[in-house]
Amino acid sequence: MATNLNIFLNKKILIYGLGKSGLSTFKFLKNKSDIFLYDDFQSNIKSLNIKKNLISYKNILKSNFDQIILSPGIDINKCKLSEFLKRNYDKIYSDLDIFVLSIVIGLPSKLHFFRPPSKTLTKFGLCPK
Repeated sequence: MATNLNIFLNKKILIYGLGKSGLSTFKFLKNKSDIFLYDDFQSNIKSLNIKKNLISYKNILKSNFDQIILSPGIDINKCKLSEFLKRNYDKIYSDLDIFVLSIVIGLPSKLHFFRPPSKTLTKFGLCPK
């Protein structure tokens, strides 16, 4: 299990959707990885801390991300990045996946007390067979 402890360290991560969930995820990961932010309504963003991590649509299409965090309000079939997300479906996680994985990795002896998302655990080799 030791090889999986740093699954969010030094990764190139796109966070799509900058509502409460997306911003919370950004705050949680910003010192752990190279974070890029995208929102369909980027012109509404006022915070300089957020603006310096924004990436344009054109640059997203040219980039290769290790992980994509999709906010709950984003519909993969109707959003601006729909085709990009479908091509990179295996890299998509929710904000809850990130937080649950952090708890699971931090408390491996407590796994039997709750049922974390098995898709996420399986991706990182943390789910028993």
